[in-house]
Amino acid sequence: MNRSMMNILVIEDDDRKIQSINEFLIHEKISSNNNITIVKSYKSGLKEIIRCNFALLILDMSLPMFDDDGISSNLFEKFAGKKILSEMKIRKKQIPTILFTMFDHFGDQNKVINLEQINTELNKYFSEFYLGAVYFSSQNSTWQSELRALINGYFKC
Repeated sequence: MNRSMMNILVIEDDDRKIQSINEFLIHEKISSNNNITIVKSYKSGLKEIIRCNFALLILDMSLPMFDDDGISSNLFEKFAGKKILSEMKIRKKQIPTILFTMFDHFGDQNKVINLEQINTELNKYFSEFYLGAVYFSSQNSTWQSELRALINGYFKC
């Protein structure tokens, strides 16, 4: 597959992370700007997964449930990424997926899980299409090496 022609879906609500992912994908010649679809909520992400075919999904774990319409308050789901993976498995839309997050812990007072634990859990339940997790930090570029390794490992580039 010509990597610069790959259709990639990014489900992410943080503009800084979106910009970093976009710049990385274009710089690494993984995709062109025209082949990257960006959505910012659980619902819009699920809609795109059902509607289109993608070669790769870069997925945040914690997302708003709906797009921000500027009027209503938005419900936030701490495990939205896991719910999207479950929907993908049910619907047999097994897009190679990378979890991309700037949090190393997820949950609330009742249940907290760290990034290593969630990565292990996702590998167990979604091994057919889950590639791994990348921890994003704007303070260093380690995430770029991790993302590159996951993409190159899957696409054998």
